[in-house]
Amino acid sequence: MKKTLCFILLAILVMTGCSKEEPQSTLVSGPGYEFPLPDGFEEMELEGYECYYSASDGSCVNLNIQPADEAFLQVTADRLRQVLAQALSQAYGEDVVITDDSFTVTPISGRASYQYAFSYELQGRAVRQLVVGVNADQCYTFTYTDMSGDWIEQFRESAKAIRLNEQGQEPAGSSQ
Repeated sequence: MKKTLCFILLAILVMTGCSKEEPQSTLVSGPGYEFPLPDGFEEMELEGYECYYSASDGSCVNLNIQPADEAFLQVTADRLRQVLAQALSQAYGEDVVITDDSFTVTPISGRASYQYAFSYELQGRAVRQLVVGVNADQCYTFTYTDMSGDWIEQFRESAKAIRLNEQGQEPAGSSQ
């Protein structure tokens, strides 16, 4: 009787989705940074980026590193929206209107940082992006682009787990 009851409970859990698997991720690390990347992204070489990963649906995650900048502390959602809309409009030859989702200022690894989530339509496709900027020994800009609507929650989790350390040192929590 107990075996039958256990089997029935297991079957109910499976059918109702309670045994749902957590999304898997891979840890990406380089000199001074680490972050989890959802599975399904392939590394690509792209000039101007420290690292660039793309999924089959066109979604991507990339990291750009620039010299640290004192003006970083003056970044706002308004400024980012204007600069990004102008750059996208020029790059794609159509007016791009950005809709803000959120803008937060929360330190990452004790460093000044912001997270800007927004969306827009480009060539008839809805696009959601999350940009995370961190001003440390250098300025790190992580850009998560969701072309399918399937990645944004995993991107938010990845952004929460970004870790930085001084250039050339092993990031905290790394086990290399």
